[in-house]
Amino acid sequence: MVASDLAGIEDAAEHARKAHEEADALLSAQPPRALTAALAGGALGGGGDDDDDGGGGPNQKDEAALRRAKALYDEALALHSGSVGARANRALCCLFVGAPRACLDDCADARSKCALGEAIAVHQQRL
Repeated sequence: MVASDLAGIEDAAEHARKAHEEADALLSAQPPRALTAALAGGALGGGGDDDDDGGGGPNQKDEAALRRAKALYDEALALHSGSVGARANRALCCLFVGAPRACLDDCADARSKCALGEAIAVHQQRL
């Protein structure tokens, strides 16, 4: 029983790691112009064309990649909710796809997890 439980936990951790890595790759592959256009326009998907000609506007391919990255971060966080990196990157995806409230919520949660981690580290040093 314990061995099968441990195997299940290891499988979930591996799945979370792979989802996080795939999401990171999607996010980091975004062309700077797409991210800049998203910030300037409030979100991706408004006014861009479908080709990747390097023009100024975002396109559907950029938006789809960021939405996929967000979904992968959702998946990774469902399996490992304590990942500050996944939460911070999901916040960035939310910002770029026009979900500012979700972005702020993720940022606040990531910050609180960092603060908690720092408090624990300080406490452990005192022991």
